[in-house]
Amino acid sequence: MAKWHKTDEQKLISACVHYCNLIEGSNICGGCFRTTDEIQAWRYLDVDARKVILDKSEVRRSHCQNQIEC
Repeated sequence: MAKWHKTDEQKLISACVHYCNLIEGSNICGGCFRTTDEIQAWRYLDVDARKVILDKSEVRRSHCQNQIEC
């Protein structure tokens, strides 16, 4: 299974897809679409907080793919 096709359970352990690069002019990773603050906080967050971040990252991914904004 490709790293960007993780199960929901795997994403809760680590949302990282090992394609780390910041989108130009932002603090958003172009691999997982989390902010640098979210990435740094990840290890300290409970499951519910991680789910919120995953939901936000999916919205960012969708916006970037549709070229709305990144």
